[in-house]
Amino acid sequence: MSPLWRCRGATYTISGPEALTQVEQARLIGEAIGRPLRFQELNDRETHELWGSWGWSAEDIDLELYVRSEFVQVPAPLGATVGHLLGQPARTFAQWAAEHAAAFR
Repeated sequence: MSPLWRCRGATYTISGPEALTQVEQARLIGEAIGRPLRFQELNDRETHELWGSWGWSAEDIDLELYVRSEFVQVPAPLGATVGHLLGQPARTFAQWAAEHAAAFR
């Protein structure tokens, strides 16, 4: 599910210019920081234990797991909203990762 933004009474689905899975996103962050990263899923029990320890309810965890499971192997849908709203193309994920590499080190 892409982030939604509200502007002047309208709701926009925000996406980048390329369709990437979470595995591909992890690879691009690894390239930006100069070391390989891997994507490792937690099973449902592990996720419930971890997120439950952070104060999430079981219902919220189940909903989030459902939403996130859609994008592990299948990329999020694309759209032209960013370019339309900003008047310039959206950055690629690789550009974003390079700009934020320090946050991942």
